[in-house]
Amino acid sequence: MAYTVTSHPDGERSMKADCLHHGCGWELGPTADPAAGERELRLHYAETGHGTFARNFEDVAVVVLADVAEQQRRVEVDALEYAHWGGADEDAADDLRQPTRRVTR
Repeated sequence: MAYTVTSHPDGERSMKADCLHHGCGWELGPTADPAAGERELRLHYAETGHGTFARNFEDVAVVVLADVAEQQRRVEVDALEYAHWGGADEDAADDLRQPTRRVTR
């Protein structure tokens, strides 16, 4: 099977950056607006002369089958199986039993 990895259409995208000039420590926190982020990089360069940055772009990725018809068939089968086995009821019960965990980086 061939798969495709792409950005999730409903997922958030963000950019952040760090100045790489020795000892600077300037950083741009996550922003959903890459154009605004780039303006901040230019402003930092104009103010300091520091022009090298490490940029990080983050998005929510989704893996799908390259064959669109097969992907749709699997989505439909998964939904039927999920409903048949009471998946929504089990998920709700699991949510009540599991403590909420937050993953940090």
